[in-house]
Amino acid sequence: MKSNYLFPHRYKKWGWIFFIPSAILGFIVVVTDYAPAALTFNLPSLSLTNLFNEPPAFTLIKNNILNEILGIATIISALLVAFSKEKIEDEFIEKTRLNSLVWATYINYAVLLVSF
Repeated sequence: MKSNYLFPHRYKKWGWIFFIPSAILGFIVVVTDYAPAALTFNLPSLSLTNLFNEPPAFTLIKNNILNEILGIATIISALLVAFSKEKIEDEFIEKTRLNSLVWATYINYAVLLVSF
């Protein structure tokens, strides 16, 4: 069976190059609560303060987007690492990858159900 949902092997290297620094910087930013002033912007927000008394309104809030940038970089680079082909992609690796994807989907939906 030919699967076309994996990235070429060369993307795994780039995934690791971006994953390690973004994960470390993300951890440091969360622990130290670092927020550079250059990344603070007025962003639109849905205000739900008086949800039952009046209709929700769109407002502008000041938010630092460093957490979002590092989170997106970590997620995209982890996807590149996880979904890149191996140098030698045989049937065992393909079956293991498919089983892992199925179990990840089960666990994802279990967490979603518990969160409801």
